[in-house]
Amino acid sequence: MNKDNISILIQGPLNETSLNNIEEYYKDYGEIVVSHWSDDDVFLRDILDNLKMKYSHIVSVATTEKPPILTDFRLYQLKTMLEGFKICSKKYVIKTRSDEKWVNLNPLIEKFLKDDTKLITSNIFWKPAWKDNYHISDHLMISKVKPFLKGLNIFFDNLPKSSNMRFYYNILDIDAVNVACESIIGRLFLLGMYQEIPSNDDAFNNNFDCIDVNEIDEYIIRWNGKNRVFEKPLGPLYTGQQ
Repeated sequence: MNKDNISILIQGPLNETSLNNIEEYYKDYGEIVVSHWSDDDVFLRDILDNLKMKYSHIVSVATTEKPPILTDFRLYQLKTMLEGFKICSKKYVIKTRSDEKWVNLNPLIEKFLKDDTKLITSNIFWKPAWKDNYHISDHLMISKVKPFLKGLNIFFDNLPKSSNMRFYYNILDIDAVNVACESIIGRLFLLGMYQEIPSNDDAFNNNFDCIDVNEIDEYIIRWNGKNRVFEKPLGPLYTGQQ
C-alpha cells in the first residue's frame, strides 16, 4: 500500500503525547487529521497551530457542539471520530487517541493489507468471546474511511437529543448509556458496510481482526479507567490486561 493513501486521525482533547509524536506520523503518511474540542487548552492549540504552519499536510477540526455527558465520555470519543472522519481525504484511515503514541505502524498496515474490507484493531481490551456484542478495541484501528463515516453519520443523525440516549435505526437498537464504546464502534462499522448488522456466527471473524501491540516498535497506551499507563520500550508493557 502507498502510505500516501492513509490518513492518520488523532481524536480527542489535545494532548502533548500525540502532538509531540506528529513528526513521527508526518514522515510516513499522506495526511494527519487532528479532531479535538474548541475549548481545549490555549497552549496546546498554539502547539497545533505551529505544527500546521511547519508541516503542509496537517489539517484539524475543532468541534464546539459536545454530546450529552456520559460517565465514560463514550459519545465524546465517537463525536471526535465523526468530525475527524469527515475531513479525512484519503481512502484509508488509522484512528488513534490523542493521549497515546505509536511509532512504526507497519504491523497494523500489513495485517490490513491481507483484506482491506476488514477493520483491524489492536488487542487492547479485544474480546472475541464477546463476538455477539462486536466488542473490538477502540485504541488503535485501520479501515476504509467511507463505511466507517457512513455508520457514524447514521448514529448521530438518529441519536435522540435526550438523557435516554437510546439509538434506533431499522432493527439496530443501541442503549448508548450502557453499551461499551468498543461494541458501539464495532456495530457502526458493520452498519456502514452493510446497512445492517450481520446476524451469522461468523460476522465477527469475517469483519474484524487485531494485532498484538507489542509488534509495534514504541507506544504509550493509557487505561484511564484504572489510571494506568503502558509504555514500550520503557515499560510496563501491555500484556492483555482486562
